[in-house]
Amino acid sequence: MLLNPILRKFYNGNEEKMKQDLSNQKEKRDALTHGARMAMNHNPEIRAWVENYLKNKVREEKAEMSDEEFEVFWKYHKPEIMHERAVEGFSAYKASRK
Repeated sequence: MLLNPILRKFYNGNEEKMKQDLSNQKEKRDALTHGARMAMNHNPEIRAWVENYLKNKVREEKAEMSDEEFEVFWKYHKPEIMHERAVEGFSAYKASRK
C-alpha cells in the first residue's frame, strides 16, 4: 500500500496504526453510504429529493454542457453518481428538514 508521506510523519512511522485508522475510516464511510442508500431505497420521497439535489449539483459542475448534452450524460451516469454521492445527498436532505 502506498502511504502518504505526510501521514507517515503524523504517525511517526507507525504504519500499522496508520493502516488501522485508514481501514476504520473506510468502514465508517461504507456504513454511512449503506445507510444513506437504504433510506433512499425505502422512501421514494427521499430518493426523489436526493436525485433532484444531486442532478442540480452535477449540472452546476457541468455548466459547459448544453442542456441536451447534460440530459444524455445524466441518463448514463445517474446510477454511479447516486451511489458515489449518496451520503452527500442524504446529508443535504436531512439538513433541509431542520
